[in-house]
Amino acid sequence: MQQSILIIDDDEYLTGTMAEALTELGYRVICSVNSAEGLLLAQMQQPDIILCDVVLPDAVGFDTVSALRAHPSTRHVPVVLITGDEDASRYEGEGKSMMLIKPFSVEILAEVVRGTLAARSPAHH
Repeated sequence: MQQSILIIDDDEYLTGTMAEALTELGYRVICSVNSAEGLLLAQMQQPDIILCDVVLPDAVGFDTVSALRAHPSTRHVPVVLITGDEDASRYEGEGKSMMLIKPFSVEILAEVVRGTLAARSPAHH
């Protein structure tokens, strides 16, 4: 079954680039430009992984992660936070699985997604 990825990011260029690359790798990609829509899509679509920007027009990424963790249907979905802030150490313990620091390559994106999904698969428990 095709794995799905939800991207929550208001940067249309970056979202388009990520969506195109991930689709080519065989994933089903769902995109959202803000936190409220992203949370709704996460609950409705049940993605296998969520890529979420730290700064969104209607929320800070951490608030989005907290809301995802608070909802039973999205509590266990791995979240990769995307940030332009190179000091990612300040984001420890924010409920995310991984960080992607902008700018990143398609190869890095693919590696992070594959690694996060592999760590989540039942074979590894």
